[in-house]
Amino acid sequence: MSVRVGVLGAGQAGGRQAHGFALHPEVRIVGVGDLDPARAAALAERHGARAVADHDALLGLGVDVLVVATPHALHVAPALAAAERGVHVMMEKPIATTLRDAHTIVDACGEAGVWLATSFVHRFREESVRAAGWLADAGAVHLARETVNGQVTPAHPRWLGDARLAGGGVLMYTAIHGVDRLRWLLRDEVVEVDAGSCQFEPEAEVESGVAALLRFAGGAIATLSASAPRYRPEPTLWETEVFTERAMVRLRTREFAECGSDAGRERYETASDPATADPYYNFARQAADLVDAINERRAPAVDGVAGIRALEVCLAIYRSAAERRPVAIAEIAAARGEGGATR
Repeated sequence: MSVRVGVLGAGQAGGRQAHGFALHPEVRIVGVGDLDPARAAALAERHGARAVADHDALLGLGVDVLVVATPHALHVAPALAAAERGVHVMMEKPIATTLRDAHTIVDACGEAGVWLATSFVHRFREESVRAAGWLADAGAVHLARETVNGQVTPAHPRWLGDARLAGGGVLMYTAIHGVDRLRWLLRDEVVEVDAGSCQFEPEAEVESGVAALLRFAGGAIATLSASAPRYRPEPTLWETEVFTERAMVRLRTREFAECGSDAGRERYETASDPATADPYYNFARQAADLVDAINERRAPAVDGVAGIRALEVCLAIYRSAAERRPVAIAEIAAARGEGGATR
């Protein structure tokens, strides 16, 4: 089945999404929408597509899938318009900046009978897949650590510093992947957080650093630490460590995964794997999963509910940091409250 894809948002995320879908033999990128005509035209030309201004024009091209890669607070309108027209949605993370918006998106797609995928592409990295396989046979998880050392560069979109549009800083843009990765690897849900946040630049509207203790329903505890200064930290890394009753599993994004136990040690390195040579192969795997979901009439591997669960944790972290107290996820979920970063 041929799948026609429209990409809304021609920035970094939209470009990677387009690249991933374009690698699929059954996919054709037919349109790119962006408020910046030059940026839309550049990405559209790369994929032999048509450049348009907005989601209505994209949907008018007869797409089967709409990729939404706009600023975080602007996800609702295109998702609802797609659902109304029977178009499946690939939603960039976070699914929204508030739970009210997130549930609106999920409910609309469910009622329309279209698939909604949340773009948590770390699940599709080979080192993550290897780690998940080892953990499935390693017994109960006791402790985990998630560490993200990144950087804010001039290449990042300016709206990421706007609290209204972004909904937050490093947590919403980057570390939400870590929240999802922990949920997925531990196969469990966070029930409580105790967190703090900071700004490296006093005038910033959103946080550039966050640290949180996460308590899981099954008894495991995890720490999440993320930073995004304007200088280049050394080393920049994304690392997860998980300690179970029988093994320790560690992975570093784009580098390796390893498992150590009394039975011995296993190690996988991405550099020696030709399947990971394309820098955005994980976007291609994610796109293939959605295409398969459409053809097989099954839910995508990472659905809208996954987007809601990760957002709940992020909003709980923001509330905990603001009020300097532990916050239960149930407190956030019950309120479907308005989210976003606080200084």
